Amino acid sequence: MATAAQYNRRYLLVVALSSLTAVLFVGGAFALREPLFGRGGTPAAPSVVVDVAPPAQPADEPMPQEHPRKELFAASWPLPVPETATAGARPTVAGKVALPPAPPRAIAPIAGVAVRWVSAPELGLDHGVESLGLTASNELDSPHDASYRVGWYPAYGLPGQDRNAVLSAHESWNHMQGPFYFMYKAAPGDEIVVELADGRRVRYEVMSNVRYPLNRLPMGELLWPSKRPASQEWLTFITCGGHIVYDATGYGEYLDRDVVVARRVS
Repeated sequence: MATAAQYNRRYLLVVALSSLTAVLFVGGAFALREPLFGRGGTPAAPSVVVDVAPPAQPADEPMPQEHPRKELFAASWPLPVPETATAGARPTVAGKVALPPAPPRAIAPIAGVAVRWVSAPELGLDHGVESLGLTASNELDSPHDASYRVGWYPAYGLPGQDRNAVLSAHESWNHMQGPFYFMYKAAPGDEIVVELADGRRVRYEVMSNVRYPLNRLPMGELLWPSKRPASQEWLTFITCGGHIVYDATGYGEYLDRDVVVARRVS
């Protein structure tokens, strides 16, 4: 049988526990309210701001790298991912496979082609032009003189005629530099000059340089740009770039295309 002293101890313990519970409840409620309203009852900013992280990039798309002249671009520019430095790996410069230039060769303008020459010293471009059309599969044909010629497509406009003319060239060929090997460096303001068969020289300045995955290349928009003002003449250059997959022979296929758009200035 419990004594009077035991009852008193139990009563005091119950009262103490009840008081502690009340204190914790009231204090907890105030602690939840204080960050929202602050002391004094006025709204207060939270003491810690958490930035929302960008969505993770799909595993099958490598994280893009920044173009070395990114401050000159309005659009983002992913460079190819440098190859791992393992034995036998190809040398790279700023993530690009380093290839030697093609051997010098005397080359003259092609008779009957309305566009004779295209040059841009900052881009290592000083090449003759050949006229091209479409392949049997309805794709833009590639320059047949792969190491030395730039291709021009008469069906999409002649430089100097207030339209959008289109040119293409190989980035590399037979493990050597092609005419557009340095096109990936093109930045807004770079000058490109086109010489026509009648002797006129048409000057352009680069406006943009964008890399597209091959399976998302907006070809229709590149050939007939909807955003080109009627008062402007454009020149669109298309070449390979970005990621490359090599086969057992040491040759490879590019998975991306570099597109440079320039605006006529004189």
